Amino acid sequence: MVDRRYTDPPEKCAVFFRLALTFMTRQAAGVHPISYAVWYEYVAGTNTSLKAEIDDLTRDSGKLDEETTCRLYEKHIAEVDPESMSRLGDNLRRVITEVSSSTTEVNNEAGLYGDKLQAVGTRLESSEVALPEFKDIVKDTFMDTVRMRDTVSSVQQRLQSSQSEIDELRQELARVKEESLVDSLTGLLNRRAFDLRIGELFDAADGRGETFSIIVVDIDHFKRINDGYGHLFGDRVIRAVGSALKAGVKGKDFVGRYGGEEFAILLPATHLKGAWAVAEGVRRLVAGSRIRRLNNDEVVGNITVSAGVATHRAGEAIQSVFERADAALYRAKNGGRNRVETAE
Repeated sequence: MVDRRYTDPPEKCAVFFRLALTFMTRQAAGVHPISYAVWYEYVAGTNTSLKAEIDDLTRDSGKLDEETTCRLYEKHIAEVDPESMSRLGDNLRRVITEVSSSTTEVNNEAGLYGDKLQAVGTRLESSEVALPEFKDIVKDTFMDTVRMRDTVSSVQQRLQSSQSEIDELRQELARVKEESLVDSLTGLLNRRAFDLRIGELFDAADGRGETFSIIVVDIDHFKRINDGYGHLFGDRVIRAVGSALKAGVKGKDFVGRYGGEEFAILLPATHLKGAWAVAEGVRRLVAGSRIRRLNNDEVVGNITVSAGVATHRAGEAIQSVFERADAALYRAKNGGRNRVETAE
């Protein structure tokens, strides 16, 4: 998955800011952080799927309204759900406060200790010091040193504890981000993960001349399944089809639930003939499956899928290759279903 970080140097950020602001002020949406995030990533050029969709939406002088801007943000930029982000943010702020407090404590103690050492130095340099007084000075300095050592030791322990919490937070954030890319019903990667992955393949095709293919898969007569057996069984069918699709691919191939009863398979370095073979194998696998209902022993067969296949062409936009695969899918549907069609 693509893991974006804003690591551009300040001068480049300033350029992106000016460009983003220019685009923002031309839209029908408000000028706010969400709008800025969308247009910053657009002008930075790193979020290819976002850029492709914005280019399509703004073609012929189109403008982004508030709803569309927020949708683009949620689809292409937002990585974790608000509740998880809020929890992680609260924990991180608490850790930062503890670290800041510990640092302040050390600084204060070090300042006091330094002042006392300076005072001792001044007393020792100003005149001859009698032995009893010298002993008192040494004793006080020793006790101050012990206190300073204890303070540093205590703060080190707290900082180590804070570091452990930071490591746990980092792992939690990674887990939440990973979950945000997974479809909760099927365990496959979701629409957002699909957009990220196809963006990676598009970059490889555009920059290194590599090719890839896409298969769009749809469950046949899914509404009839839902109406006849209920939505719980419909969910069971979606999960079963998702498992069959996952079993039908290998290696770096990507399987995701694109939405509803529709799935997408991305095949890196695969041409049309090979992609058709994968789609046909998946179609056969699903057609041969039998799914048992939850409340009785009835086994339901005749669950089938249709698929459309397209291979990326040199210079072709992301949206175009998907649309060609989708058009092939509809030809398969109109041609009788339970079949695979390739794009023109």
